[in-house]
Amino acid sequence: MSKIDSNFLKKMLPIALPVTLQQLIATSLNLVDTAMISSLGETKIAAVSLVVQFNFLLVCVVIAMTASTEIFFSRDYGAKKYENLFNTTKVSLSILLTISAIFAYVSIFIPKNILSLYTKDMELIVEASSYMRYLAPSMIFFALNAVFAAGFRTGGSPNIPLKVSILSFFTNIVLNYAFIFGKLGAPKLGVSGAALGTSLSRGLEFIIFVSLSLLRKEYFIKRFKGAESKYLMSLKRFIIVAFPILLTDVFWGLAQNMYQISYANLGQQALASMLLSTTIENITYVMFRGLAAACVVLLGFELGNGFIDNATELAEKFLSLAFKAGIVIGAMLLIFPGLFLKIFRLDDPLLIGVCKNLLRIRGLILPIRFSNDILLGGILRGGADSMFVLQREGAVTWLLAVPGALIASFIFNLPVEAVYGVIAATEIIKLMLLYPRFSSGKWIRIV
Repeated sequence: MSKIDSNFLKKMLPIALPVTLQQLIATSLNLVDTAMISSLGETKIAAVSLVVQFNFLLVCVVIAMTASTEIFFSRDYGAKKYENLFNTTKVSLSILLTISAIFAYVSIFIPKNILSLYTKDMELIVEASSYMRYLAPSMIFFALNAVFAAGFRTGGSPNIPLKVSILSFFTNIVLNYAFIFGKLGAPKLGVSGAALGTSLSRGLEFIIFVSLSLLRKEYFIKRFKGAESKYLMSLKRFIIVAFPILLTDVFWGLAQNMYQISYANLGQQALASMLLSTTIENITYVMFRGLAAACVVLLGFELGNGFIDNATELAEKFLSLAFKAGIVIGAMLLIFPGLFLKIFRLDDPLLIGVCKNLLRIRGLILPIRFSNDILLGGILRGGADSMFVLQREGAVTWLLAVPGALIASFIFNLPVEAVYGVIAATEIIKLMLLYPRFSSGKWIRIV
């Protein structure tokens, strides 16, 4: 693989660092939320985990649409075809507004119907339903904000989404503290207060993003003469690339929900331990998300200009960096799981023990997961090889990982560590399918 040199770092870091810091802020916010909620008891944690898993389906849709948007933004910026940017923005916002509105409607009016798919525990369903209703507005704002963040990031202003995230972070912490515990004159809403605080802070983000876009006259919201006549062409090319990405991420999100059903079958402790260990793992994924974002943008610039060899060399460096980072971070999870758990207020030794075991499993598989995720979410996606990703990711997930998790939980009633271990093992098979595609160079597609 190509050597990681100073020129690569100079290109990568200005994009990766702001995204990494932005993701760190978002993850830290989730961590603070979880820490506050953990003080309310195991039932509250388990209730939130159910809503988080349903909301994760929307997150998958948003990630897919944002990735597709960034592919076209970066290529059009690279080729200086600025007139195409507004149409891409229009398509992406229209689709995400429609989908997020559906999620919000379901969350407000029929939350119990959705939650009953995950568990039959009425105590959890009642608690989670209230949380879900308060979270509904944030779903719409989250989806729309992602498009604006992508526009600033690919347009050479990655620090703007970072600064907006910092403001939102502190606003959310204050609001969550106030509404969860009834401080600062706010009503005491318990776990639902965290959802309300999130919705209000997401709304603030949206107002700031729209205002800055208009004031700065950004290309991605600027109407160029004749752009409307090319809208259908933009819609067609967007769908060709975005539809396989959307299916991939939605199927993956549905798989995460199937895993959640497997964990829920094992009881509240299994749900709580997975939420806590996943929250910690998300911290380790902060750097990866920055790498993936930089990978898509930089590959888009090179491919937009027709520099195939440069794009291939960049991809090799990103893969090398992801694997090495996985080794370092994975070793930390493997050796020091108890240190990470100290951030939570946990007093149940059994819960702590299960969380430690889950973190060790995550640490073992992390180098392979990082490699797979940079290939899927950065390199192959940046090369617009979305149909191949859909086929291989779908096959491994739905033919191996999901059936394995359900069998381990419902038939053999194995502990949650074993159920998660079955899922993690499929990452090895996934890498065996993805790496040959990368080596062949067939992942580069002109769109």
